[in-house]
Amino acid sequence: AIVGAASLIGRELVELIHEQKLPVATHLFSGEPESVGGNIAVEDGEPVFYEPLSKESLSGVQFVLLAGAAESSERALKFAPRASRLIDITGALDQKREAAFRSPYAEPAPPPDTDAANARLTVSADPAAAALALLLARLETAAKIRSAVVTVFEPASERGQAGVAELQKQTAALLTFQKMPSAVYDTQA
Repeated sequence: AIVGAASLIGRELVELIHEQKLPVATHLFSGEPESVGGNIAVEDGEPVFYEPLSKESLSGVQFVLLAGAAESSERALKFAPRASRLIDITGALDQKREAAFRSPYAEPAPPPDTDAANARLTVSADPAAAALALLLARLETAAKIRSAVVTVFEPASERGQAGVAELQKQTAALLTFQKMPSAVYDTQA
């Protein structure tokens, strides 16, 4: 199941699954508040049906990929059966006590009998953090690293459609000398 399939990262995930021709059945949930019958959207000229998120719709699902807003991820965590594995690729549930942080490219696989390997909720490390971990590990082979200072600028798309829309509004406001909107970003992006 993909909760947040209508988000930018969710659509990218759906596209990747289809391109790789993975032998999986996918259930798509928009992550937005749905009507009783679900939501239908048009993407790339094709109709896409998003199932309504409920306990019944998630029953029997082995893996739930969380790609939407924090609210939809919270609902999915509440509705998903205990046997399901949830993988949060947005970091929305990073404050949950039961969350295990993982970065498969930057760490060795945990032994099968550890908490990290058996966690119900796995939160994916930020891609920038994973890339930095790989870079610093490689640099460490050449010389001892005593400290590192890094500034990372996230793309507006990381904040979803609302972030992209606000960036567009900020650009228009900047060019017309108007007050900047600040619902998503607390300052001028």
